[in-house]
Amino acid sequence: YGDMIRIRQIMINLLTNAVKYTEKGRVDFFVSGESTEQMLLLKFSVKDTGMGIAPEEIDRLFNKFERLDMKKNRTIEGTGLGLHLTKMLTDLMGGTVAVESEYGNGSEFTVVIPQECRSSSPVGKLDMKSYIAGQTEYKHQSYYTAPDARILVVDDVEINLKVFANLIKQLKMQIDTATGGEESIELACENKYDIIFMDHMMPGLNGIETLEKLREMKENKNADTPIIMLTANALSGMKEMYLEKGFTDYLSKPIDGIKLEKKIEKYLPRKKVLTVQENTCEKNTEEDSKKVLSCLQNYIPEIKLAEALMYCAGSEDFYVECLKEFCENRRKELIQQLFDSENWNEYTVQVHGLKSASRTLGFEVLGNLAEQMEYAAKKQETAYIQENFEDLQKEYERVLKAIAESL
Repeated sequence: YGDMIRIRQIMINLLTNAVKYTEKGRVDFFVSGESTEQMLLLKFSVKDTGMGIAPEEIDRLFNKFERLDMKKNRTIEGTGLGLHLTKMLTDLMGGTVAVESEYGNGSEFTVVIPQECRSSSPVGKLDMKSYIAGQTEYKHQSYYTAPDARILVVDDVEINLKVFANLIKQLKMQIDTATGGEESIELACENKYDIIFMDHMMPGLNGIETLEKLREMKENKNADTPIIMLTANALSGMKEMYLEKGFTDYLSKPIDGIKLEKKIEKYLPRKKVLTVQENTCEKNTEEDSKKVLSCLQNYIPEIKLAEALMYCAGSEDFYVECLKEFCENRRKELIQQLFDSENWNEYTVQVHGLKSASRTLGFEVLGNLAEQMEYAAKKQETAYIQENFEDLQKEYERVLKAIAESL
């Protein structure tokens, strides 16, 4: 029992750092665990044959924005924020980070994080190819429909709206969408909804500001409608904060289709929920989509395809549609414009949207880079943004090129 997202982020930070400072040679990644009665000490290390660190500089290694050995590393882009975040996250989880390095001959970073063991029963052997095949072969079948229900979904990222609608397509609900707070207020004044799903970070009015305006307006037809917060800020204490602000409930992104269906069923009027008797699985036989996915995996081997398909209700065809949407929107150019104009408030919103869309489609490296940019922008750490912006845009371009070559 632990924080999978943060542990993965730490791993990627260390691996990215090792690759960045290893011009030639190799990078090795080791994972092991040491069991105690109810705990597992998760241990992983990243060892490289790169530049190494001078002994007198190791103590400064985890400082925010610390650049070591500038003469030797002058051609290396980026700052030390990745290692600073790694240390901070590890500390918060009760773990440790150790460093061994020989100047000029490489480094090894070792992280140990205690994890609670919920069960000691073996889980069996995992065949990744079979696992992915099992994840992609069947579509999820809903256990109820609600054709008379009407909901409003508010999100500034078009892909998120598409994914949301596809996840509940089998529920046969009436769905209205809005790409911003102002538009959602207009719709809420015109129509009565059974549930409203509201994104948090949006240009203009954010989700919290939109909720406040809705509750204040007399012409709002949805004064008593459940409003559920949709957010990628899945941090401890956030749910309590949203509830205090007046939201009925909270759902984290990327959205899990099964959790979404249960959340909808919980808040719909009972008379609008119709039970589906037969629960059958439908095979996806579209060969063109399978070829796109196979090609994309060749270009981006680290893609989290099984998770992405889960967010798309198992539909390979719909996932391919989302890939096209990801390529066709102009977010990359917009992020560049906001960076050039130093509009950091709007920049924060756009990299937040990129984080969300990237993780929904399984592009975790891009999602993590966008998350670090979002973190830095919120803290007004412009030095980090300026020094690492090119890394973000290069990864963005790599993903866009891989999608274009696969379609």
